[in-house]
Amino acid sequence: MIIMKKILGLLGLLMLSCILTSCTKEDPTKQELYQYMSKDVVSISEQHNKAISKYNEYMENAEGDAEALLEALDGDIMVDLKQTIINLDNLVYQYHPAIDLREKYKNAVEKELEAMQAIYDAVKAEDDEALVSANILVAEAQRELDVYHTAVKIKAAEYGISLIENE
Repeated sequence: MIIMKKILGLLGLLMLSCILTSCTKEDPTKQELYQYMSKDVVSISEQHNKAISKYNEYMENAEGDAEALLEALDGDIMVDLKQTIINLDNLVYQYHPAIDLREKYKNAVEKELEAMQAIYDAVKAEDDEALVSANILVAEAQRELDVYHTAVKIKAAEYGISLIENE
């Protein structure tokens, strides 16, 4: 009887210990999402932003210098976008929120790469009609990037993660 009380007492203590530790542990989905938002994607988005900034700079300042645009696209811009995709592929997660955000971002960057390749091909061929189509791809890529940014804000709010906006 005394042994049974001790066993029940230990079992109760163990259950209380399990309850207390599970109550104080962070949600693993939230931890993974925080890891994605605050650490993993930071350097990747810096590389991505560098490529897009360089493209925007050429579009604003190139003044019709097709050769400079072709060099920038073939050199840094498309290379950085391809590396961004590789880096996103290398991020491995267990839970859907982080996986879904990574895939949305990857889809947007893939669309941007497709658009940059289309611009490159159109400029090289001096094909105005193809350039119009390429610009449509640029707009589609921007929409996908907007969808990604909205999804990040929604997931951050849903899991109580504070975001610092860089404009």
